[in-house]
Amino acid sequence: MRKTETTIPYFGRVLVLASLYYNCGYGHSDTIPLEDHGPSRHVVKVSYADALRMKVAGSGTGSIEIPESGLRFDPGMKVSLL
Repeated sequence: MRKTETTIPYFGRVLVLASLYYNCGYGHSDTIPLEDHGPSRHVVKVSYADALRMKVAGSGTGSIEIPESGLRFDPGMKVSLL
């Protein structure tokens, strides 16, 4: 298990935990917020292809929506089509 503290833009300070089980190859990671900023909404317009490589972090209670592709990621990372 590894852990590191970092800062994510618009999200604040977080603790990132990563585990890898060498016997079976299973891996798991989690991001724990260290600051509370309350509810917020952020909209990102992608205007060039390299921006599609962007990493997006969502909270355990928030949703991420990509209307152009018809996807919505709800808490618990359930994926539903719009």
